[in-house]
Amino acid sequence: MRLSSVGIVTYHAAYNFGSVLQALGTQIAFEKHGCSASIINYRPSGQRAFYETLYRTNRSLKTLINDLSLISVKSDRLLRAERFERFINQQLNLTECVEKASDLGKFADSFDIYVSGSDQILNIHSNEYSGSDWDAMKPYLLDFTNRRKVSYASSPANMTRDEIKHIVPDLQKFTMLSAREQDAAEMIGQLVGRPCANVLDPTLLVGADSWRRIATRAADEMNLPKKYALIYSLNGTKTVMQQYSLYRRVSDILNMPVVLIAPFAWFPTNKHIVDGRAAGPAEFINIIDHAIVVITDSYHGTLFSMNLGTPFLSMSNGKGSSTRKDQVLHRMQASESIVKGIEDAVHYLERSGIPSVRDITKPLAGVRQFSKDYIAHTLDF
Repeated sequence: MRLSSVGIVTYHAAYNFGSVLQALGTQIAFEKHGCSASIINYRPSGQRAFYETLYRTNRSLKTLINDLSLISVKSDRLLRAERFERFINQQLNLTECVEKASDLGKFADSFDIYVSGSDQILNIHSNEYSGSDWDAMKPYLLDFTNRRKVSYASSPANMTRDEIKHIVPDLQKFTMLSAREQDAAEMIGQLVGRPCANVLDPTLLVGADSWRRIATRAADEMNLPKKYALIYSLNGTKTVMQQYSLYRRVSDILNMPVVLIAPFAWFPTNKHIVDGRAAGPAEFINIIDHAIVVITDSYHGTLFSMNLGTPFLSMSNGKGSSTRKDQVLHRMQASESIVKGIEDAVHYLERSGIPSVRDITKPLAGVRQFSKDYIAHTLDF
């Protein structure tokens, strides 16, 4: 028997390119198997406030100071938020919105199968759980339903073995388990006592042309140079300003402007450095697709560059969250694209010029098929 309706619980409404696009990727991946897929529109008030509040007074002093440094780009930040909301509401198949975990019970019998993932929904240290205890993770572990539960590409990021033990009783209620990283899949499998598949991030299950069609349909026109390099950084103002001269160096080496997307940083703009912070998810896809080269410290910045066939350098220090990028690059036989940081990226460009496009066709095909087969198995009952 093939199950026909799917309810997905994930971080679908964060103002974060990867979160929104992985939610859409998961939705599309299940729809390709002939079922109807919906995103359960769970938006806790705390999460909503985290992304909608421009100046967060309830966080650390360091966070507030960084937020205040962005006063001069308030209009761009508001436009970015508007583009995120429009994309979320137009591209995702959303249920009625609920803010309280206790209200999720209304969806307990709405679907044949419930999917947890992808993204860092198993990571207690993610921004979405900031200031919360382990109970905040319960909705993402599908505790509101007794129907068939599976996970897809869920990531505990860098949680320790002891931390993951907190959620083992909930994971044992799942029919099938999968994780985005190999080490996470192995650890979860060991702790739960049954296999946990290592599957692809859902954004890689959607082909480049499909992403282009989505972007063409949804993106606003942005006033960007015809020819540019993209630097996409998740660093704050202090680090971005420390590295600013190196961004300018990239512009000089390539003889073209740099579009800088650094949502958490203020920086001066000029003919060499163009601000791309106002991009929403659709604009983000377009900007990567049309860049001459991408330099990024972002997981999904790396994945979209690879998927769209844009030359890229992925900055990784080999520790912490960087290991997530490293694992997928090794898996796609693209580890030559790893550089330690922006200084190494500059040295690479000085020495070798723009990197060649990484042909991931062969390694991607095998892992993509494995991941699609996993999804197909979740629907067989």
